[in-house]
Amino acid sequence: MKSMAMAFLLLAGIASVSCAGDSRQANRNLPKPVQPLAFENTIYEKKDGACTGDTTPCITIQIQYPTAIAGTDAARHAVNDVITTYVLSALAGHVADSAKHSGSIDSLSAELFSEYRAFTQEVSENSGFITPWEITISGKVVYKEAAVATVEIGTYSYMGGAHPNYWTTYKNFDPLTGKLLLLQDISNDTLKLKALAEQEFRRSNKLGAREDLEKAGYWFGGNTFTLPSNYAFTDKGFVFVYNPYEIASYAQGPIEILLPYTRLKGLLKADYLP
Repeated sequence: MKSMAMAFLLLAGIASVSCAGDSRQANRNLPKPVQPLAFENTIYEKKDGACTGDTTPCITIQIQYPTAIAGTDAARHAVNDVITTYVLSALAGHVADSAKHSGSIDSLSAELFSEYRAFTQEVSENSGFITPWEITISGKVVYKEAAVATVEIGTYSYMGGAHPNYWTTYKNFDPLTGKLLLLQDISNDTLKLKALAEQEFRRSNKLGAREDLEKAGYWFGGNTFTLPSNYAFTDKGFVFVYNPYEIASYAQGPIEILLPYTRLKGLLKADYLP
C-alpha cells in the first residue's frame, strides 16, 4: 500500500512540473502587448538681428512639433516621417529658392536669415521702414484614442505686407501602423458624409438649401460644394476646416464644419466613434 501511495505522489509531482513547464512555455508564446503611441515635443528657436524693438532688424523662427517616442517601430517611423516632412515643407515655403538647400531646418533657417539681411540692407539704403519677420510652426496632438491619433500643425508668418498669413493642417494617424488615414479609410459613405457636411455648412452660415454659393461670397470650384482635404477628430466631434483664402476671403478667417459624433453613426466606421 505504501509503495502505491509513493508511486501516486511521484506521478502527481511529475504532472505538476510538466503543467508548470507548459504554462511557462505558453506564456512565452503569448504576443507581447503593443506599446501605445506616445509623443514628446521637439522645439527649435532661432533669431537673427538686433531684436531690440518693433522697428529694429529681427527675424524669428520658432518651431515646435510632436515626435513619436513610443509605439511600434513602424508606427513611430511613419508618423515622424509625415510630421517632419510637413514641417520642412512649411518652412521651405517661405524661402525664395528652397531647392538650393538641403532638407533641414538649420539650412532653411540660414537661408531665411540671409534673405532677411539682404532685405534690411536694401530697405536701409532706401531709407525705408524695417519690418521684423516672424515664422512660427506649432504642432500638437489634439486627439488620441485606440483607433486614431490626430496631430494639428499651425503655421503663422509675417514677412511684411498688409497682414500675416496663417493656416492649419491636420494629420490623422492609425496608432498601430502609423498610416495616414484618408477619408475613405474612416467613413462608410463619403457621399452621405459630404451631404451632411454641406447641410451643416449652409445652416451655420445662414444659407438656404439651394442658395447660390458664389453669390453668397464663397469660392467653390464650379459653384459646387466640396469638402476640404483638412479634417480632424476632436473631443467635440469630427471637423472639416477650410483655411483662409481657400473658399472665402482672408477677412472671413478659417471656416469650420463641426459634426458631433452623435450625427455620424453609420457614416464613420464604428472603430472611430467614441
